[in-house]
Amino acid sequence: MKRQRNYTKGERAIIYAAVAAGATIDEVNDALADEQQVTGMSARVLPQSSYDMVKNKYLGSITTTKDLWEAINNPKPIGNLNK
Repeated sequence: MKRQRNYTKGERAIIYAAVAAGATIDEVNDALADEQQVTGMSARVLPQSSYDMVKNKYLGSITTTKDLWEAINNPKPIGNLNK
């Protein structure tokens, strides 16, 4: 099975902002699809498990706008979130 491409910074920004704002997974994936069409990127959806991880793990580690910027530019592996 081929590994999916990494999310772009723009896609990560959409994911974090949308999930933090309470968007549903369908709303997040619709926004991603719109962005991917505009930028010409290949389609990539956010799976439910990743949505849940962002909501329950990643957003909890983002307490400042600087943290948000770092998460968008250089996301930490899940094992390093509390370090």
